[in-house]
Amino acid sequence: MEENKLAESFYKFLEEEKGFPKTSLLKRTPAHSISGRRVEIDLLLLDIRIGNYIGQVEFKSQINPQIKQNVKVQTELYAKALKSEGIPTYLVYPIDEEKFQILVYGEDDWISISKDEFPEFETLSAKKKIEEKIESKQIEEKNLENIERKRDYKKRTSLWTLTSLIVGVLTSILAFYISTSNRKEIDKPTLVNAMILMQMDSLETQINKLKKANNTTVIDTLFVVDSTKTFVGINQRLKNLENGILDNAEKTLALKNTNQQIELLKQELINQEKLIELRNENLSNRIELLNAIVIGMVLSLFAAAIGFVISNYNERKNTNANAV
Repeated sequence: MEENKLAESFYKFLEEEKGFPKTSLLKRTPAHSISGRRVEIDLLLLDIRIGNYIGQVEFKSQINPQIKQNVKVQTELYAKALKSEGIPTYLVYPIDEEKFQILVYGEDDWISISKDEFPEFETLSAKKKIEEKIESKQIEEKNLENIERKRDYKKRTSLWTLTSLIVGVLTSILAFYISTSNRKEIDKPTLVNAMILMQMDSLETQINKLKKANNTTVIDTLFVVDSTKTFVGINQRLKNLENGILDNAEKTLALKNTNQQIELLKQELINQEKLIELRNENLSNRIELLNAIVIGMVLSLFAAAIGFVISNYNERKNTNANAV
């Protein structure tokens, strides 16, 4: 039996014995190109009520393992092109001039069935409807699962964003408080400076006491009595100077040491002021760096929060549009 005659015999079988309407038999099927290969099928079975394919049929004038393998690959590619993977696939070949054999592709290989075992139109259509309902239910369950997962993600993201904002704000406040406290401490006189000033006051008091103890004039830290410019006067002045040193040697040395200590304390005070100024500058730089880091962190947190709000709004908007 030739393929044309075989096809006509199968059409008649479907219409008269299995209740297929003529409109359900798509005999001129479109060709498709998929994976670089052109594929076409002999017959498509469809249900115009649901607008979907319910089966595909290929006719062959003879049968062998190679033909079975070729038809398997061809029908799989065609079903993929139709986006109807998994629809029933049938292979029909002649037994003699009047009869034909039907094969249906199972899970792993072609299975031979009789004419009585071939499903009727309503059965095949109902099977497709059930499959569509199952598939629709699975999609719905998957969508619900995705929605629930997104809700959980939003909750975690919202909590994390809020926590980050709180931590950022608290960090900023703490940094500001530390910088303010440090500045206040810098403005206060240090303990070392206070001690130096106290020592200088004490030494100056001692100098005043030494000056009061001598009714003489200080010249180069030595107490002498003013005299005339004559030789006798000079001689007398030298004697007075000698007597002053001998009588008040201890006071003279004490005055010299006191002046030296005052100079040393003044230099130490200058050094302390320079050291404090250097520390203040370093501390000011560290505070500015800390403020910059905190400001950057706060801005990043606010940017993340704004991005989260915008994405949440867009997603909710898209969800409402899809629901409508």
